[in-house]
Amino acid sequence: DNPGIHNDGVTFPPGSGSVDSPSIDFTSLGGTLAQVDSSSVVEGSIPLTGRFQLEIDGEQSVPIPYAADSTSLEHAVMDLSNTGRVSVETREHAMKVIPNVLVDVELDGSVLAVQEDSDDVRNLLAPGDKFRVGGSGRSPGGEPDGAVEIGTASLVANSPVLTNTALFDQEVNVGEQLRIRGNVYDVVRNSVEVQAISVSRIAGQADDYFYQIEVTIDGVTETTACLMFDASSVDVEQAVADLSFFEEGDVIVSKSDTTTG
Repeated sequence: DNPGIHNDGVTFPPGSGSVDSPSIDFTSLGGTLAQVDSSSVVEGSIPLTGRFQLEIDGEQSVPIPYAADSTSLEHAVMDLSNTGRVSVETREHAMKVIPNVLVDVELDGSVLAVQEDSDDVRNLLAPGDKFRVGGSGRSPGGEPDGAVEIGTASLVANSPVLTNTALFDQEVNVGEQLRIRGNVYDVVRNSVEVQAISVSRIAGQADDYFYQIEVTIDGVTETTACLMFDASSVDVEQAVADLSFFEEGDVIVSKSDTTTG
């Protein structure tokens, strides 16, 4: 199904279909009744095609192309006599495992290193193809797109806060995504503590060493070095991070010129 890698870098992974026959100009070819014909040595793989239908309460939609966008899906569902207005969100699901291809990647890294004994991934992917690394696949507790069930929580309409969370020994980090009842949400804050410190001075007072920050954790108190009134967020972050409670990356400080405190 796959002719593989050629010297010019062309490859046709499974599902690509057949390439159209080339158009050949042989008007300058000499000889009696000279002509050039092309033939297929190996046929390409069967291209990805197909349609599906949705059934709601016994009524079926029109056939929908397998790669239909969200607008086409909305129209197909709303055309049913037993539905009202609906909204559809589409996402890409990597549902088929690429066999015998393993990669190594560092946390938050952007480069994948294919392991030595893996198959040549260029025989399976074409430029522009998208693929997912990791995820649970169809393992127990997992979804086809790699999502893993991590626990339960309660929600209130129009509130961005999850309550009564019960996680299965799983951390939820800022910047990750959660799928809740079919919808995907970005995590903008977790249970990490956020505090605001307001500093003010009388008009005309010159910048100088002005304050220290006292931190108490589990009954143990430590104090930062003295900070200038106009200390930058980097200076404050470093002063707090120098306390013995914290490891690298535990403290993040931002600064604003205004305060409600």
